[in-house]
Amino acid sequence: MKTAVISKRFLKTGSSVNFFKGYLFGFNLSACKRYLKTNLLTLLRRPANNKMLTYRWRTKLKIRPSLRSPEIINGYNFEVHNGETFVTIEYETPSFDSKLPDSRSDEYADQTIARQHADRIRNMMLARMIYMRVPEILRIDIVSGPTLLNQDELIAAGVHKLRSVASPLHIRYAILDVGQTLSESQVFWGAGFTKKSAKHEEDLLRIADWAVRAEEESSHYKRFIMRWIAFNGLYGLYDAINGRLQKTDKGRLEQVLVGLLANNADEIVSGLGNKLDSLETYGITSAEGKTDYSLNLAQERRKPTPNPLEVIKLTTLCVYGIRKEVFHEAPEPEDIEARCKTADHVLSQIVMTCLKNFVNY
Repeated sequence: MKTAVISKRFLKTGSSVNFFKGYLFGFNLSACKRYLKTNLLTLLRRPANNKMLTYRWRTKLKIRPSLRSPEIINGYNFEVHNGETFVTIEYETPSFDSKLPDSRSDEYADQTIARQHADRIRNMMLARMIYMRVPEILRIDIVSGPTLLNQDELIAAGVHKLRSVASPLHIRYAILDVGQTLSESQVFWGAGFTKKSAKHEEDLLRIADWAVRAEEESSHYKRFIMRWIAFNGLYGLYDAINGRLQKTDKGRLEQVLVGLLANNADEIVSGLGNKLDSLETYGITSAEGKTDYSLNLAQERRKPTPNPLEVIKLTTLCVYGIRKEVFHEAPEPEDIEARCKTADHVLSQIVMTCLKNFVNY
């Protein structure tokens, strides 16, 4: 009978279902042993009246900078009070001291679930950043909790706790806010990924995360490195879903620009304005030195009717040349920090536009 009870409890517990799917069926026996060691006693624990109790928790998140108005998106209530935004989440665990398969070494289930909710909100903010194309730093902090809500009920039922209530779990993410509604960006995101970009939502969020990291850096040199990693991931992904036909970085760069920026090239060139002037003076050439991309950029921009897409291509090749100076040349140019500042500013607009257009590619 005890075996039947345990099996039923395992099947009724969401974390246990995930455990069996992800670990037992994957024949990860060591993970199975760790999970059983941590949770078996709590699975057997029942109050005297045989009623199965759960542990109810509340955690409060603070979103900074604040949204402009309250919104309810994907079950999360974004409340705005006195210019600050908060999200309060409530959830349950099967026991006080249980751990989930993906809990960190110092985490209990209530803390892990709070972190998972923060992850989901983080992805919503990343999707919003991609939609708006303007990277700014935003932070999510767990400002209170996890707090046990039904402690008196559990004590009255004779359920004993195996640890004291944890101190607040602190989580901070660098993400982005652009002062617009989450609902609009969620509609955009939900309508996308139906063509070639289908099933690549997580890939795009992972790439966007590098753009977030760039925003955190104070050094232009490091900002540019992070931004380039994002762009490298993007044009690599684009090449992969198009059959990996391009054999060179130049080919892959031009392919993604034609595919994702053709309709925005004029807008980007106008927005960059004189930021492109410096690239014309850097003397960036092809690997063999046969093509002077800086010179070609200057000539294209001074034509009676410049081709915006060609300007973007040459601009990106100049930025690629600065990337080679950063990663491969020793010694680096004396003005490498200034070059990285220019390259990062230019690349930021290109990357953000490509990310947004990829959603509907």
